[in-house]
Amino acid sequence: MKYTIILLLFGLSITSKVLAQNYSLQQLEASYSDLENDTILSSGDWVGELYNFQLPFSVRIGNSDITRIYIFSDGDFYRQTGGQYRNIMYAYGNCGLKHKAGDSTSHISYVVQGESPNRIAKVQFKNVGFAGDETNTDFTNFQVWFYEGGLVNELIFGPTEMVQMRAFNGAYGPLLGMGNQIVQGTPASATLGTSYSGLNGVPGSGLKLRFFRQ
Repeated sequence: MKYTIILLLFGLSITSKVLAQNYSLQQLEASYSDLENDTILSSGDWVGELYNFQLPFSVRIGNSDITRIYIFSDGDFYRQTGGQYRNIMYAYGNCGLKHKAGDSTSHISYVVQGESPNRIAKVQFKNVGFAGDETNTDFTNFQVWFYEGGLVNELIFGPTEMVQMRAFNGAYGPLLGMGNQIVQGTPASATLGTSYSGLNGVPGSGLKLRFFRQ
């Protein structure tokens, strides 16, 4: 289901706060493969959109059991409670993600794989562009994996081509993290902190960031 982001300006609000929960971070190398048999959420020349889908299982993030995930097309993920959208993950924030003009494969999609109690909901941003790229040559690919139960959640990065400072609106890099814990440092040696600042670099294809709920 799709909502235009203008809905957020009338009667709804977004907050970056979630109930306290600590995560640890592990960096891994992983092969990257496009999702198969996935459901496409985005359509047309999308930018600044909000999508959502119902999970067939619950994911515990913070102190909340989540069964519906809201996806802002800028790469941020939310849950909804009390008329507010509360952040659960920054997957590629602060970058102005949008449909890559002229590319019919540029979309946002999801799929649920596996059998209970080990199912995974996977969200894919495929061949997405950047609002700051006037040449329309930059693009990136990444996936977010939400594991049933929520003990582990992952970010996996795929093929990427970009001019760093142009794509990231003057910031170091994308805003990544779970709740109020933000990935900091470089892609080769990242840590979790609470400073609201982007990663110092571009996540390369095959980088996997795994968040463990403590």
